[in-house]
Amino acid sequence: MFIHALTSKVKQILVWFICITALTLCAGNAQFAYASQDNEATQADLTVEPYAQTSQGTVRIHVLPFVWMDAIVIESNGHFAMVDSGEDSDSPSGNDPRYPIRPGITIGQGVETEVISYLRSLGVTPQNFDFYIGTHPHSDHIGTADEIINTFKPAVVYTPYYDDSIITNAAYLWDNQYVYDHLMAAAKATGARVVQTFDPTLPTQLSEKPLEDGTYIGNPHLTLGSATLDIMNYGHDLSAGINDCNDYSWGVLVSTSGKKAFLAGDINNYRGDEDRLAAQLGHVDVLKIGHHGNHGSTTKNFLSTLHPNYAILTGHYNDINSDTVNLLERFNTAVFTTGDAAALNQRAIVVTLSSQGITCNMQDNKLLLRLRHESPFVMASKNGVPTAQNGWISHNNTWYWFNNSPYATESAWIKDKGSWYYLKEDGSMASGWQKVEDAWYWLDSSGKMLSNQWIRVQGVWYYLKSSGAMAQGWQNNWGTWYYLDPSSGAMREGWQLISNKWYFLNYGSGSMATGWTKVGGTWYYLRSSGAMHTGWGKIDGSWYYLNPSGAMATGWKQVDGSWYFLRSNGVMATGWIKVQGSWYYLNPSGAMATGWKLIDNKWYYLKASGAMHTGWLKLNGTWYYLDSSGAMITGSATIDGVYYTFNASGALQ
Repeated sequence: MFIHALTSKVKQILVWFICITALTLCAGNAQFAYASQDNEATQADLTVEPYAQTSQGTVRIHVLPFVWMDAIVIESNGHFAMVDSGEDSDSPSGNDPRYPIRPGITIGQGVETEVISYLRSLGVTPQNFDFYIGTHPHSDHIGTADEIINTFKPAVVYTPYYDDSIITNAAYLWDNQYVYDHLMAAAKATGARVVQTFDPTLPTQLSEKPLEDGTYIGNPHLTLGSATLDIMNYGHDLSAGINDCNDYSWGVLVSTSGKKAFLAGDINNYRGDEDRLAAQLGHVDVLKIGHHGNHGSTTKNFLSTLHPNYAILTGHYNDINSDTVNLLERFNTAVFTTGDAAALNQRAIVVTLSSQGITCNMQDNKLLLRLRHESPFVMASKNGVPTAQNGWISHNNTWYWFNNSPYATESAWIKDKGSWYYLKEDGSMASGWQKVEDAWYWLDSSGKMLSNQWIRVQGVWYYLKSSGAMAQGWQNNWGTWYYLDPSSGAMREGWQLISNKWYFLNYGSGSMATGWTKVGGTWYYLRSSGAMHTGWGKIDGSWYYLNPSGAMATGWKQVDGSWYFLRSNGVMATGWIKVQGSWYYLNPSGAMATGWKLIDNKWYYLKASGAMHTGWLKLNGTWYYLDSSGAMITGSATIDGVYYTFNASGALQ
C-alpha cells in the first residue's frame, strides 16, 4: 500500500511538471500519456478544467443535488474520496435468477453521467481519487459504485458485506444483491482492495490485512489530505439476519481544523445505533441527515446530542420527519436540501470546513419557502434558517401570507389593500370555493373574496351575500326573490317543491314567478308568495279553477260532485252558455243546473247532462212542452198544427 501511495504521489508530481513545462515552452500540441503500476491516465483525465485546490487544513464536502439518493464527494488538499454515489441506469432484467425483478426496484433514475461529469469538473483523476466508501448496499447509495470505480479506479473500496440471505424481510431485498455484486466486480476488475471489516489497532489505512475471501481488514481511521475520516457504526452481527440494509449502514465522520461533519448514511435507531453513536460523536458542526429525513433516523436524543450548526438533507425539506424538523428549527440549525439545490440549478451543496470557520455555497441570502409535514406547514428560510417575513410570497405558483413570522399564516382571513383573502389550513391562498366554518365563499383567481353579487361557476349561478358567504334558501335581491339550493347554493330554476309548496323560478333569471305564468303551454297561477295555487281562486274579479297539478282548467270540470265550465281563458262561466250546439245554464256559483230551473220568470228543463231540453217532455206521467228557446209553455198553444192547453204548472191538460 505504501509503494502504491508513493507511486501515486510521484505520478502527481510528474503530471504537474509535464503540464508546467509544456505551458512554459508553449507546446500547445504536445501529446503525452502516463502509465503507472496500477492505473493508466487517459487524455480526458489530464485535460479537465482547472480547479482551485483546497488549502492546507481545508476540507470541502460536495453533496450532489439528487433527491432521495446520496452522492457525496470529499476533497482535501488535492485528494478526493466519495461516500456513496447515487443511482445508476442499469437494473436487473430478470434473466439472471440471482437478480429477479422485484417490486420497489428503482428504474430510469440513473445519475452516473452527472456524477462522473462533476468529479471531472473538480479535477478528479485515478491519481488523486484515494478511496470509495459505500455505506450500505442500497441502489440509491451505491448503484453507481461500479461506474465510479471503473472510471476513477480508487486503490481501496470500503463497503459492508452483503448477501440476500442476511435480510429477514423479503420486501426489502429489491436489487441489493445486484448493485453489491456490480460494486465487487468493479473493484476486482480495477485491482482495488475491498475492506469490509475493521481493526482500529492497525496503524493506518495503509496496512490492510488480506483475508481468505479476498477482502481486507482495514483501519476505520482514514486520512485524506489534511482531513481525517472515521468510518463508524460498523461491526454489526449479521449471523441472525437483519430486517433491512439500513439497519447496518455505516456513517463517516470527517474532521479537520477542529471542525467535524458526520455523514450519517441511512443509519437509524431501531437497534439503538444512534443512541450509541451520539455518545461517541458529541457535538458536530455539520450533519448529513440520515435516511433522507425518514422516521426512525435522526432521533431526538441523537440530534440533541450532535446539535449541528449545519444540516444537509438528501431530499426535500418536507421529507424530514416532524420531530426532527421541529428540533432543527428550534436549534436554529442551517438546513440545506438537495431539493433546493436542484431547484436553484446548483451542481452541488458545497460545505467548506477550515480553521477560519464553516461556509456553504447555499448561504446566498436567497429566500426559500420550505414545506413541512405538519402545522406550521410553510416556513420562510434564508441561509438555511427560519427568517421572519411580511406580506405575500409565492412558491411553486402558490401564494402564502406572512405576518412578521417565519411561518405562513394558516386557516385565517386576512385583509390586504381593502380586499379579503383566505389562507387555507396548509397556509396556501384559497381560490374558488372555500368552506370556512359553516359557510361557503368564492375567491377569484387572484384570491380576492367576492361579495354582494351573482357569480356564474361552471354554468351555475350563485349569490354571495354582503359578508361574502354563499346564499342558501330564499334570497331577496332588490325586490325579486330567488331560491338557492340549501346544500350547494346553486340557483334553482323551473318548478321547485319547497316546504311542501310548489314554486316556479323563471328559466335563465331564476327569479320567482308570481301571477299568471305559462309553462310548457300550460297556465299556472302563482300567488304573491310565489306558491302555486290549486283549486278555486278568484283572480282579478273572476273565478278560475287550478287543477291539483296547478294547471289552469278549461272546459267542463267536475268539482265536489258539481260540474263547472271554464272558458278558454280559464274564467268560470255563469248563466247561459252554448257548448257544442247545446245550451247549458250555470248557476251564479258556476255549478251546472239540472232539472227544472226558473230563469227570468220562465221555466226551463235541464237534462241530467245539463243540456237544455226543447220540445215535448214527459215527467212522472205528465207532458210538458218547451219551445225552441227552452221556455216551458203555459196556456194554449198550437204545436205542429194541433191546439193544446197547458195549465199554470205547464202540465198538458
